[in-house]
Amino acid sequence: MFQLLLTTILDLLGTLIFTICSIIAKLSQCLMK
Repeated sequence: MFQLLLTTILDLLGTLIFTICSIIAKLSQCLMK
């Protein structure tokens, strides 16, 4: 049970970090132009 919770949290964190990175990349591309 605890391991499943931990895996879910890590998965969510990974998705969140990936999303933030893509947003930052898009923002920096807009700023560079």
